[in-house]
Amino acid sequence: MSEAGIPPPPPLLQLTPKKESNSEPRRVHLRYQVGCDWASSIEELKTACQRHGVCLYAEPSIWCYTNFESILQVGPTCGLVALSMLLQKAMTPDNILNMAKDLGYTNNGEMFSVKSMFSLIEYVLKKVNIDNLSVEHCKQKIFDERVVQSLIDGSVMLVPYDADRNHSPCMKRGHSAHWAIVTGILIAEVFEGKKQKYDFRNVYVTARHGKSANLAIWKLQDLENSNRNLDEMSEIRVNDELEYIVPNGGLNGEDGLSGQFILVHKMNKNDIT
Repeated sequence: MSEAGIPPPPPLLQLTPKKESNSEPRRVHLRYQVGCDWASSIEELKTACQRHGVCLYAEPSIWCYTNFESILQVGPTCGLVALSMLLQKAMTPDNILNMAKDLGYTNNGEMFSVKSMFSLIEYVLKKVNIDNLSVEHCKQKIFDERVVQSLIDGSVMLVPYDADRNHSPCMKRGHSAHWAIVTGILIAEVFEGKKQKYDFRNVYVTARHGKSANLAIWKLQDLENSNRNLDEMSEIRVNDELEYIVPNGGLNGEDGLSGQFILVHKMNKNDIT
């Protein structure tokens, strides 16, 4: 059984192409397509689940997903691109970059402070007249009942983490710090006896970020671990020719990145004063 309590997928079908006379064998590339019929109406979600092997054979017991169009970053602007995705292109990354520079939050697009990102989001939301979102600066564990419930209710999250070569969460002490927007949550069924259990094995989030057009799916616990290990800048960034704005105390300081993220809640019209 897999970690999520789901049988492992069948092996890929192996095809042996026919040889043509006086020519090399043709290479046949097959795309892995199986399962996830429950997400057939949401193509990008279905494809992501197939790619990551999540909920292939059964619909998640609880799930919520909001689609945001992908935007690819130019330069170290991952946080600003994530914000532009949140705004659904109501403001371009370039416009946000200029605004963030004017406010003194960044020099090149880097956002090494969740506190500054929080203030920037509030400022930009007013500029584009979006008044049905509320923003919360969180300093706590991500894998938390209240956070999970917020995602189930349709909230999204802007979160810094360490990005591996495939852009998934990793543990590099902040040397590959990156921003993503968490767009949904999938809770697969895990049964122990007759009691359903939700834990690190079966809670996943969907996410987008500026280095790939593909929708990502990660374990929520992996994202939390990566977020809490953002300790320092890499030597490459410290020694390159760019001048970065780094908060007092560094990445793991009170105004840095480690152990911090931003929840964005949708408000009903009745909630708006």
